[in-house]
Amino acid sequence: MEKQFDSIKWILPNFITEGCSLLVGRPKIGKSWLVLQVAMAVSCGGITLDSQCEAGDVLYCALEDNERRLQDRLRRLLNAGAKMDASRLTFLTEMPRIDKGAIGTLKEWVTQVNNPSLIIIDCLANVRSPAATKQSAYDNDYAALAEFRNFANKYNIADVVVHHDRKFNADDPFDTVSGTLGLNGAADTVIVIKKEGNGAILHAKGRDIPSVEKAIESKSTNGEVMWHMLGDAMKLRINEQRQIILDALTKEPQTPQQIAKATKMKIPNVQKLLQRMYEDGFIAKEGYGQYHLKAGWQ
Repeated sequence: MEKQFDSIKWILPNFITEGCSLLVGRPKIGKSWLVLQVAMAVSCGGITLDSQCEAGDVLYCALEDNERRLQDRLRRLLNAGAKMDASRLTFLTEMPRIDKGAIGTLKEWVTQVNNPSLIIIDCLANVRSPAATKQSAYDNDYAALAEFRNFANKYNIADVVVHHDRKFNADDPFDTVSGTLGLNGAADTVIVIKKEGNGAILHAKGRDIPSVEKAIESKSTNGEVMWHMLGDAMKLRINEQRQIILDALTKEPQTPQQIAKATKMKIPNVQKLLQRMYEDGFIAKEGYGQYHLKAGWQ
């Protein structure tokens, strides 16, 4: 109890801290663009997703890309207004798997730079060791991240390991991580990008951070994917759910039970949304507990 510890080191406030973070999302949703955007901001101490990043050296292991594609992406992001310090941002497009020396590659970089801050592994499938036949699926998944977590904790830096999600949805976004719960268990932080409405929700929870949900959106002007913070995730959800209810409403009065059946939403959620929409002037109310579209909406 008398020991003194340094404060938690934030790489991207609210989302990425020192330790091992697992970033999960659907293929082509823009995970690589997001981590590249973060890498550029950290390299120069810039701002991304409305957060100020502390400057540090960054290693981006882009194992699904080649140098030409990376150069093209960098140019697109720079033309869109992003900044970076080229002297502090290092790229690798090849590295050995964990059982063949991946950690040695990371250690070599850490010892060569002045202020190692962030390592990005994109993606996990390219570096994990072959599954051990005598281990359970859980143990194999846990081992796939444990080496990166131990390395990050030893050097007080952040590892962000990119990974894909399952092909099906789940009520809990953290249940969409492809594989067993061994991956979630090994990671210090789990971050999930989930498409929702016209934007996406960035979910994060971990050992050293409180659970957080923020709405983000991607904007493109020259083919790049620039992620921007929208704010409270609930606002995005409410907007989407309100539109679903509006689409289900008619001029004829309907009860919350009828609307819930038509939208496949839970009755309590429908009741709350209907009341809020009525108070905000979106819809009209007929008698007791029946709602319909206002004149001119259909």
